[in-house]
Amino acid sequence: MDDFANPKFDMQDVSEENTEKRMAYFNLFRMPLLPKDYTEYYPTMSKGPGQLYALKDNDPNQLSGLPMMPLNSGDNSVTNSGPIYKFETLSPTQYFYLYQWARGRFTNDPPEPLSEIAQLDRVDAGNCVGAPFSPGIEVTWSVRSAALYQGPLHLKLAHAEDGYGDMSKYYATHGLSLERNECEGGGCEPGDMTKRMAIPWMADFHECTVQTPNITDINVNQLADGSGIEVPPAFYVYWWPPQSPFNVTTGTNLPQDQVLDAFVSDIDGQTIIPQGQNVEFQRGINSAEEMINAWFMLGFLINRGTAEVPYIVETERNFGQLAQSRVSQISTAAANAATAAKS
Repeated sequence: MDDFANPKFDMQDVSEENTEKRMAYFNLFRMPLLPKDYTEYYPTMSKGPGQLYALKDNDPNQLSGLPMMPLNSGDNSVTNSGPIYKFETLSPTQYFYLYQWARGRFTNDPPEPLSEIAQLDRVDAGNCVGAPFSPGIEVTWSVRSAALYQGPLHLKLAHAEDGYGDMSKYYATHGLSLERNECEGGGCEPGDMTKRMAIPWMADFHECTVQTPNITDINVNQLADGSGIEVPPAFYVYWWPPQSPFNVTTGTNLPQDQVLDAFVSDIDGQTIIPQGQNVEFQRGINSAEEMINAWFMLGFLINRGTAEVPYIVETERNFGQLAQSRVSQISTAAANAATAAKS
């Protein structure tokens, strides 16, 4: 993914000589779901969100072995019911603009300055994942409904036309509705954007890390034998790696932290976890309940290198509190075992 994000050609080169490289790069993106007449517009060999591998030399009968991008779970890579979306795609609009770039329909001129409103919109939405919605990390699938909006990125408010200048007065009198569906129109009440998500959010943060959908049947996500054990081949994809990473590189060089990390992580009996080791971000937190209590002890990922040569590592992890939490868990488990033995 690092190499894909930094391709070995000049992406600003608009020349005809660079067209083949731009188009090859474009063809590694999975095609979104589009109306049939639009799919004929694109010469790409990518055939929708179910396809994992790119094709070799644009040959529809040979797979290259290169996974298509983005390497992310789709809206439904979990269950075998409902629409199956194993892998994420760009939006149709993003895909269209990327195709214009691939064809050389772009300039390197500086863009027009953004309006103040547009800048504020970017502040609000710029750090959001935007997908997938299963159920989602900031908001859920309902944001795809046009009925929620009165303009780009601006929600339509429920009861705004009921004569209540101060909306708090409406809710003080009537409360929130438990039955209404904002996707059918009528605007949004407070909480509508997140009411279908995990409560509390830490549960989904713990559970949604990686997924391993089946890659032999486009209509099946989880293929299992009679015992429920997953049947290969499957593929390893992420959910929301920037917000909820799965693997990270440790960055601490403090001796005590490296010792405590080994105690918390319990990786192959190591006595220390040295800087530079690849480890799980949530190591030491083993359940949704523990995540509720310990989420704030997790670290931050920062670039200790440069823009040209990045070195992104985990920092500011609270090993001391995690270790105390682990001691508490061990003590509780021992006490419960002793009680069970006596009984």
